[in-house]
Amino acid sequence: MLRLAAAACLPLLVLTAAPALALCSGESLFHCPIGKKELELCRQGNSVTYTFGPAGRPEITLSESIRSLDYQPWSGVGRAIHQAAVFENDGVFYRVWSSFDRQLPDEPATGGVLVERNEQLLAQLNCASGRMEAGLDLLWQAKEQAGQCWNYQKFRWQEGGCG
Repeated sequence: MLRLAAAACLPLLVLTAAPALALCSGESLFHCPIGKKELELCRQGNSVTYTFGPAGRPEITLSESIRSLDYQPWSGVGRAIHQAAVFENDGVFYRVWSSFDRQLPDEPATGGVLVERNEQLLAQLNCASGRMEAGLDLLWQAKEQAGQCWNYQKFRWQEGGCG
């Protein structure tokens, strides 16, 4: 089941900007090529922007405040460190994910985006092997800088301390 924060605009997601898209004027949080298109997440001030499309011509751009962004960090269990950030547009959810096997540090990280509506998978787009830049773990710092902490008992971000 998806827990998602509200978003706006178009479908598809990208966190930060990388040289290929050259649209991010802030901190690039995630970037990878998917076929002839680019997926990027960019932090600009107090928001994160998801962008997807051909370099320099995004087909979709979604923005979410850092505080309301549905960022799901690694649970701390298992050898695969898996994280996801979810953006929503008109009932369509874009789950950007990254993962790496901590027991195989020389293997490249993997990532991509899952597109879902009504909990039904519409598309699964994977980053080109070995071409992913940055990682979603930068969102942990962004959430903390925004005054939030991860509650390990409730598995959610909250404000006012996790004591």
